[in-house]
Parts: sequence; C-alpha cells; structure tokens
Amino acid sequence: MSRGLEAAGRDILSRAIGRLAPPRPTTVEEIRARPVRRVLVVRQHHEIGDLLLATPLLTSLRRGFPGAAVDLLVNRYAARAAAGNPDLAEVLVLDRKALWNPATLRWWWKRLRGVGYDLAVVSSTETASFMNGLLARLTGAPVVGFETRPQGARWGEDLYHCLVPWRGDGRPQWDVNLDLARALDCPVSEARLVYRVDPESRDWARLWLDEHAAGGPATAGRRRVGVFIGGDPSRADRLWDAENAAEAVRALAAHWNVVLIGAPA
Repeated sequence: MSRGLEAAGRDILSRAIGRLAPPRPTTVEEIRARPVRRVLVVRQHHEIGDLLLATPLLTSLRRGFPGAAVDLLVNRYAARAAAGNPDLAEVLVLDRKALWNPATLRWWWKRLRGVGYDLAVVSSTETASFMNGLLARLTGAPVVGFETRPQGARWGEDLYHCLVPWRGDGRPQWDVNLDLARALDCPVSEARLVYRVDPESRDWARLWLDEHAAGGPATAGRRRVGVFIGGDPSRADRLWDAENAAEAVRALAAHWNVVLIGAPA
C-alpha cells in the first residue's frame, strides 16, 4: 500500500473517530483537579534515538505527578532502550506490524482500559503519528499531545483532549518534547537522557570490543567512544555530511579511542 493511500485511510478513520467519539476539550486545570495515579506515555515508533530524547519528558512527568506511576508503551524494536528506566513503573511492548489487525487493537483496548489510566501523553517528533494518538485514546483517559495541523495532519483535533502548541523552532528535540511537561505544569530541569544497560550486556560488549576493536582493550585514560555511521540511505536528510562526520571523529579521537559502528555492508 502506498504512503498516500495509508495517509488517506488514517484521515478517514480519524474523522470517523472524531465524529463518533469526539474528544471533549480538557484544560490542564481540569486534569490537575483530579487525582492522577497512573500515566501512560505512548511512543511506539521504531526510532531508538528519538525514544532516548523523550526520556527527559518521562523524568519530568514522574516529578510532576509524584504520586503516580508512569508507564511507557513502545514497540518491540525499541523496548530494550526503555528497559531499566528508573522513571518508569512498567514498559508495555507491542508488535507494531500487527496493530492494524482489528483483533489486536481490541486486545490492546481491553488491556489499556483495564489498567485505569488517569492521563495519556502522546510523545511525537516532527512527524505526527496517528497510531500513537489512537492507542492513547484506547486508554479512556484524557489525552495530551501536540497540535498536528503544523505537521500536516488533523488527527490531534479528532483524538486529543488537550492540544499543546507545536513549536518546532530549531530547539533540540528533547527540549521540544518537554513542552508537553511544561503544558502540564510539571517541573523541567536540565535534560538528562536515560539509557540503562544491564551488567550482562555491558560485560559482553566489553569483551567483544576487546577482541574485535582496533587497538585491543581500552587503555587507562583513553576510554572508548562508539560512533554509529549507519543510516537509511533513502533519507538523505538524516545522513551526516562526510566532512562534518570526519571532523567530529577527529575531535573525539584526540581524547578517546574511537570505534566506528555500522551494519554489515
């Protein structure tokens, strides 16, 4: 199915939901006036980097709702990046490919409704996600998310109860994500990305690098830094300029042992 047909199908479904079950506009004051015991953040994209850039949002929500448990809904591919995050009570893992199956959606509807969420937050980047919004609506809780009109979609108006202005004004993505926390009157501090690696995986990676990386084991005072040089060649806007990449690697090499990381050719 072409992307154009997929987008048209999402628009039709979004309008149907907006007419059959229109979201009642809800203010932050109304959300704050009710007890918030459980919060769900929806971020079911594949991009692990974007998920990590959303971790300051998770921290801010946990601090802003200190009596609440914060859960994260992610796809199977990115679940490892969320494992062990101290700000999360639970990581819900889904199979993104199966989501368009009506039986699968019904199963998730029952599971999410059964938890009894008091608030759902949709974490998006510069691309609006219909499925993120739909999964958030399945909770039955008030849904907070960015306006989607600036991103070329009307889904926010059909799915979200509280729309947060989208200001993609060149700021780092972690700071844009924190606009959701600011809108909910949650404390926002200096960004700190959270990624926990379990000891077994850390030991395996260290042994593998000692065996395969050029130069052998890291020497005292010269720790390793990995530089991922991969990327989707069909998305030229996401690829580093070769000269800029080389300059960054040379700067890192002045202080660390640099290991280039990439997928098999």
